[in-house]
Amino acid sequence: MDTLTATVEISFERLAVTEAQIVELSLPTRPTKTTDSRSRSFRGDSVEVDAIPTSVLRQIVGDAIEWWINPRKLALNTGNRSIRAA
Repeated sequence: MDTLTATVEISFERLAVTEAQIVELSLPTRPTKTTDSRSRSFRGDSVEVDAIPTSVLRQIVGDAIEWWINPRKLALNTGNRSIRAA
């Protein structure tokens, strides 16, 4: 195991395809494939992340990234431009 990995705590947060998003965005569902070994403990229908419009997904991810960035430092480093400007 890498030394850095052993000393850094990593956590994951589900950003997309949440139950609220399924309802709010009227995302299409489909039956979960029972032949997929990853679905053994899963109950209910499935939703593909591709069902979320790209602009919405970008906003979700951008908001999550910017939450961790100091707004003052971000403004200094970007000249008040959005980090999302492409």
